[in-house]
Amino acid sequence: SNDHQVTVVDNHDTYGIMTKEQLNKLYTWRTRNWNPKNVAVIDGDVLDRLVCLKAFSHNPDIVIHLATYPRAKIVDSDPILGIPKVINTTTNLLWHSSKFNVKKFLTYLKACNMNSMSDELNFKIGDEAVKTIIELRDQEPGEKEYALFLQIDGVHGNQFTYDLSFLDVEQARSDDKRVEFGDLVVIVAAKDIDKFEGASLDMSDDPQAPGLTMDNPNTPSPAMIGNPEDLPELKGEFAEKVQAVLESQINPAIASHGGAAQLIGVEGTDIYLKLGGGCQGCGMAQVTLTQGIEASLRQAVPEIGNIIDATDHAAGDNPYFASH
Repeated sequence: SNDHQVTVVDNHDTYGIMTKEQLNKLYTWRTRNWNPKNVAVIDGDVLDRLVCLKAFSHNPDIVIHLATYPRAKIVDSDPILGIPKVINTTTNLLWHSSKFNVKKFLTYLKACNMNSMSDELNFKIGDEAVKTIIELRDQEPGEKEYALFLQIDGVHGNQFTYDLSFLDVEQARSDDKRVEFGDLVVIVAAKDIDKFEGASLDMSDDPQAPGLTMDNPNTPSPAMIGNPEDLPELKGEFAEKVQAVLESQINPAIASHGGAAQLIGVEGTDIYLKLGGGCQGCGMAQVTLTQGIEASLRQAVPEIGNIIDATDHAAGDNPYFASH
C-alpha cells in the first residue's frame, strides 16, 4: 500500500540450515510486491539493540514480528539454540515497542513446526517411497523448487482416492500444510488436512500392484457411499445453493452428451456427486468432473470443500447410460 511507510529489518542469515542461493531466492519472493518508495530496509538483527534503535527511530505505530523461514527452521534443527533466539528476539522487540509507545505489536510464529505444537500433522512417508518420489521430482523441468502435493480427489468403494502431483512450492496456499521428509517437501491441501491425519505413504510390497500405496485410517462417511435411499435428506442453504447451480447451469450444459450430475450427499462443506447418463462409466468422466463441473461449482459456491465422485462407473454395459 502507498498509504503507509514500512521499515523492514532483515539480517539475511541462513542460520546454517539453507544455502545463500536458497536464501536469496526466498528474499526475492518475499520482496516481490514491495514498493521501494515506501519500504525502507535495515540490514541487521533485531537482537542487536543498536539495530532496534535505528528501526524504532521512525516511531512506528505497529510492529510485526515474523519468525521467518530460516529462523523458524533452526527451532526444528536445534531447539536449544533456536527457541531462545526466537524468545529473545520477541522480548527485545516488546521492550522497544513499550519504550516507543507502539500502538500495536503482532508476532507470527506459526512457521515454527515444533513437534509439540497442536497443529502438527501425523503423516508419514517410508524411506523407499521418499527416495522414489525425489527421483521423480528431479525429473521435473526447470529450476523451480517442487513439492509433492497431496489432495483427495474422490471415493472408490469405502476408501478415498488421491491426487499426487508436483507443485511449485511458491504456488502453495498459506493455509496448506507443509511437511518435510529430508530433502522432500510435501504440501497437503488445506481442505484435506484432517483426512490425512495418521495416514502413511509407502512402496507397495504386492508384486501384482507395485508403486506407491496409501494407508489411511480415515474413510468417507459410510452414509455417503451406501444405498442412496439411506442417505440423509439434503437440507440447508448450502445444499440448496449447490442444487440450484447443478439444475440451472451444469445439467443443461452436459445434457447434450446425455449426462447428468446429482447431489447425493453433503458432509460439512464436502459434497458427493453421482454422475448419470453419458457421464457414468465414461473414460473422460474425471476430466468432465474436475475441469467442467468442479470449476463451475467452485465459481458459483466458493465455500465448497471436496467434490467427491461417488458414481459407480463400473455399472452398466453401455457407458452412456446409467444402469437401472
